[in-house]
Amino acid sequence: MLENDPRNVRGADNGYTIVRYGPFDNIQLFRLAEMYLIRAEARAQQDKISGNQSAQSDINLLRERAGVPLIQGTSKNQMLLAIENERRMELCFEGHRWYDLVRTGRDQVVMDEFTNNWTSKDQLWPVPLREIRNNPELKNAQNPGY
Repeated sequence: MLENDPRNVRGADNGYTIVRYGPFDNIQLFRLAEMYLIRAEARAQQDKISGNQSAQSDINLLRERAGVPLIQGTSKNQMLLAIENERRMELCFEGHRWYDLVRTGRDQVVMDEFTNNWTSKDQLWPVPLREIRNNPELKNAQNPGY
């Protein structure tokens, strides 16, 4: 029987399971590179920009492994942009980009350059109707634009 055979559906499973890591849905993996990038961002926020145990050392560890030029010490803002770019390249197609932009507050700037259709409404998703119905405290608490 095929792994994605609809006859193989179990409960909320849509029939597509990740065989490599077992029969789990929505498994989250953190790669070592992502841990270095998270630490690099934390160090940059603490103004540990260059030197040993710095944002620069974390990024350069990944860049050296990839065989690309190392980065030099910069200002805090430049380092944060370098980390954003490194996350964009290292974690490409892994679903992090949007959340990184929203988390850092750069979604408006990046999306304005990317498309003319961007509005501030697009920053938030609608609160699911079932959640509003199940929680009386959420009555009339829909996000703007929905």
